[in-house]
Amino acid sequence: MTINDYCGTSQLINCNNVNKPYGFHPGGIIISSADGSVAFYNQDIDPNVFVAHVTMAGGEISP
Repeated sequence: MTINDYCGTSQLINCNNVNKPYGFHPGGIIISSADGSVAFYNQDIDPNVFVAHVTMAGGEISP
């Protein structure tokens, strides 16, 4: 995942529902993973932390 557009601010989530992470939940999104887990991600999350959480086998260390 490439992070290169922040809706004109530092926000990555809920910018638009065309090609960005978007959920119809105030303040963030809910993402389900292939392992059956479900997580809520606040729209103010650090973009690098978000990518580390939602990409597979990227080798990132999640804080």
